[in-house]
Amino acid sequence: MSYCVNAECPQPENPPGNKFCQNCGTKLLLGDRYRARSPLSKGGISQTFIGVDEQKATSDPCVIKQFRPYSQAAQASFLREVLQLETISQHPQLPTLLNSFQQSDRQYLILEYIQGETLAQESQHQGNFSETKIEQILAEILPILHFLHQNKFIHRDIKPENIIRRPDNTLALVDFGLVKRVTGTTQKAGTTVGSAEYTAPEQLMGQASFSSDIYSLGVTCISLLTQMPPFDLFDMVSNTWVWQDFLLTPISDILRQVLDRAILSADRRYQSVEPMWQALFSDRALPTFDIEATPAPASPVPASSPSPAPTPDWQCVLTLTSDDPPKEITDIALIPPSQILASADWDGTVKLWDLHSGQLLHTLTDPSSGVVSLTATTDGNLLAAGSADGTIWLWNLRQLRQGETPTLLHTLREHSSVVASVAIQGGPNPGEGQLLASASRDRTVKLWHLPAGQLHKTLSGHQERVTCIAFSPNHSFLVSGSQDTKIKIWQLPNGEPVGELSGHQGVVHAVAVTADGKAISSSWDRTIKIWQLSTGACLHSFSGHLLPAVSISSRPHSKLFATGSHDGTIKLWTTDTAKCIATLAEHTQGVAAVKFSPDGSTLASCSADGTVKLWRAAGERA
Repeated sequence: MSYCVNAECPQPENPPGNKFCQNCGTKLLLGDRYRARSPLSKGGISQTFIGVDEQKATSDPCVIKQFRPYSQAAQASFLREVLQLETISQHPQLPTLLNSFQQSDRQYLILEYIQGETLAQESQHQGNFSETKIEQILAEILPILHFLHQNKFIHRDIKPENIIRRPDNTLALVDFGLVKRVTGTTQKAGTTVGSAEYTAPEQLMGQASFSSDIYSLGVTCISLLTQMPPFDLFDMVSNTWVWQDFLLTPISDILRQVLDRAILSADRRYQSVEPMWQALFSDRALPTFDIEATPAPASPVPASSPSPAPTPDWQCVLTLTSDDPPKEITDIALIPPSQILASADWDGTVKLWDLHSGQLLHTLTDPSSGVVSLTATTDGNLLAAGSADGTIWLWNLRQLRQGETPTLLHTLREHSSVVASVAIQGGPNPGEGQLLASASRDRTVKLWHLPAGQLHKTLSGHQERVTCIAFSPNHSFLVSGSQDTKIKIWQLPNGEPVGELSGHQGVVHAVAVTADGKAISSSWDRTIKIWQLSTGACLHSFSGHLLPAVSISSRPHSKLFATGSHDGTIKLWTTDTAKCIATLAEHTQGVAAVKFSPDGSTLASCSADGTVKLWRAAGERA
């Protein structure tokens, strides 16, 4: 079924393939790809639907959040906040923000659909919650609130319906519809938001604070303990909470006191998560997921530095952009023999650029799905692109030398989900007997024979989606990083697992391997680590970016490597000292990828701002 998102539609149900509602004429395909299937919830400023992404080969559901019409100023604010939501949604217990857009006068968030049962449903099926279950809720939700509050966000709608118990028994906090970023400790909203019976009094007056979330969590707990609506647990005559009168089983004094304080007036309740956590779990440290800024690394080493070999400044020598307005660029690949650069975007387009003139040469398009990863053979004859629907395309680039448009050589369809990363094994005989590696959200890495495009082997072992891969420069092994926080090492060509690197506290975003046997990794935990692959030892662990680094590239024949971050900056580091020697900050939005050219003379970067930039060290020539 196709469901019309027009709140005024008298009969929203439609046949599955309709493009427009047969009753009110509303366009049914949102953002030209998302189709609502059934309503999920409805609030004062938004309504939520279960839907599907029709550009994906799989039929996995997603959540479509539609907001009521906003002013032009509010639309600009919405877009700014989406950039922040992209960061916080990386928390493993918050739904991933998949997309955001505006259509007509409405704004939309597309969120990961988290499987499981809400605590409201669980309460209906199982009755009153025990003290043990309440403590589990607090032990899992308080760290999430701490993370949100550290990053200046207030959830504003905590209630049993917005906490989901997943099949693995862990809890997730959902519904980003009312999350709001603040600049201080108190946020004055223009409208009253939240579910009234779980909402703090000051929030009902448009003045939500961080402690308002603590209030809502406290009310959620007493409602689950008693299986009573919150309004029935408050005596309006005496102006006091009487929830303890409805307990079927006594609870400990500690839990009772903590919940009592959580639901006091704004000036008397817990003002932050830390004291509430300490009162409950004094024997445990509060788990943290800090992505706040750290002191900025040093500027590029000046010529007067005592360092014997100061590093020259890197300068942007060329900026490429073609679309108006610019489209988010997801990845790039350098094709050195022809001095060509390929760039990819979410619209399923790959563009080929002449690096001498900056001219757009060709546009390769497959409208079925967005392109998220790119790589090319060292001889420049093949280009591989991984897509959001799990497809890999292989293009023959030999025609470029004759000025002709490349032809599609193979379409590889063995993955069942997003191909997040692709890499091609180098070698002394480029194009002959090479391996293409692909990493996917389906938790596998696949190896393919080139140029035939035949599947060689599927590597399984990661417990969660595989996010990144890299071949070693000596072509003898492959490393892969995953949401399971692990980095695996695979022997080539047989693909046997030979090692694992552990130490990151969140999803591994990027990996690279240097010529001297080191691995470099970056993670959602905002750390960058340098490993000795032969021993598995972590040589350096450090931070420097404001937000996580999502791309790494090692400069050939050098100890230099580059990282690109969601914070919009590129940083250059040395592998021996782990010191930042330069920060490149000309992109205006998050950097999606950084790539050194094979000769190391050029660094290319791409960004959500819709540009590709080429950087070279001052005094060096391409």
